[in-house]
Amino acid sequence: MKKLLTIGLAAAMTFAVASQVKAAVPLETSAELRVRAFYVDSFTGAVAANGKTNEWWDQRLRLTTTWPVAEGVKMVVRADIGEGLWGDNAQTTSLAVAEDAKTGVHTVTSTTTGVPAKATIHFDRVYMEFKWPASPITLTLGRQESSWGTGITFKNDDRDRFKITGNFDFGTIIALYQKRAEVFGGHDTNSLDDNRQWGVGYVGKAAGQTFGLVFLQTAFEADPTVDNITYTASVYDIGKVGPVDLSAEAVYTFGKRDYTAASGKTDQDVSGMGLYVGAFMPAGPVTVGVEGAYASGDDPATKGKDEGGFKFDYHSPFWSVVLFNQMDLGAFYESNMGANTSVNNAWAAKLTCVAKPTPALTVVGAVVYGSKLQDVVNADKSVTKAAALGPEFDLIFVYAITPNVNWTVGAGYLIPGDFYTSGGRKADNALAATSQFVLMF
Repeated sequence: MKKLLTIGLAAAMTFAVASQVKAAVPLETSAELRVRAFYVDSFTGAVAANGKTNEWWDQRLRLTTTWPVAEGVKMVVRADIGEGLWGDNAQTTSLAVAEDAKTGVHTVTSTTTGVPAKATIHFDRVYMEFKWPASPITLTLGRQESSWGTGITFKNDDRDRFKITGNFDFGTIIALYQKRAEVFGGHDTNSLDDNRQWGVGYVGKAAGQTFGLVFLQTAFEADPTVDNITYTASVYDIGKVGPVDLSAEAVYTFGKRDYTAASGKTDQDVSGMGLYVGAFMPAGPVTVGVEGAYASGDDPATKGKDEGGFKFDYHSPFWSVVLFNQMDLGAFYESNMGANTSVNNAWAAKLTCVAKPTPALTVVGAVVYGSKLQDVVNADKSVTKAAALGPEFDLIFVYAITPNVNWTVGAGYLIPGDFYTSGGRKADNALAATSQFVLMF
């Protein structure tokens, strides 16, 4: 009943706001329904789990609405509805009555077991964009997408931010402030600055190139025993050189973790760098792509300095089905973070070939190879030596059944390298396959 009321309330709010928009101003809407199936085999990166397979489905309905409220003013709302694995709303609650031995008062306690239910409706973008009259200044306030360049520095949703953009003849100037996580430490209580970020940037265009430079200060102070401040500089260029589409971005992060005396810890320097380069070019009937990525390592032998201060964003431009996927799978651990993010403490290269045998069919084949840069210190203090992650082979088919419905079938096959060796035994080869239907309307 609660979910039905939530959906009903969201619908009522949508229609209520839409009714306030003048009839002469069109309401812009778009939607995407995605339903996916996954099959994975020997996909954890742990030798002990070899031979295990799993399969599951998930879905997501994404609705986007833009309200042009007035000249130079618009409101953008995007909501994900019913996102999650099929059958994951499996929580059960049991009640128990307890009697206080002294007062005789009865209290009811509840115990919840199972997998937490997904949010029925999740708004990952709710913001206003306002162009200041008779000026080059635009203000954007609210929950927005944050992205920069190719995407290795940052690219994500759910960024509560205030952004000022100035569009001038010589380029675009950007200044922003954002809360990357609003709730840490009770909203700036106990002298904490939570997780917030300031930034200034410039984007320009010349000779068919789009280039930019951004500088960010990030503070993560959910822990009262440490001031964790980092500074990030990123430069990128995206453009066309003859028939070749080129994109490149370099990022460097540095800073320091200042611990209080009560913590008993020594201050620690933080640094890290990342690099992405990609080139796609026509070669007869196909398009060939060559990509490379690098993220500095984390050497446990380095005293008082964490060289892993930079990590590729989850939605970085470099990806693959198994090693560096963006599909929320429990993939091979390519880092000690326990999650399939992207290139971290590693370098990787990718060769891609894209063909269109028919106007409705796109075939993508890729070969990926990666290797760790430095040793990894595991949670149990053991050390996994830096070594090859192994070659991976991907094949993906995308078929446009209708102009509104796409069907994607793809698979990745990994031959694990020496990095995935435990007790003298290497992990088994890994297979991941997916089938996805996407409806756009």
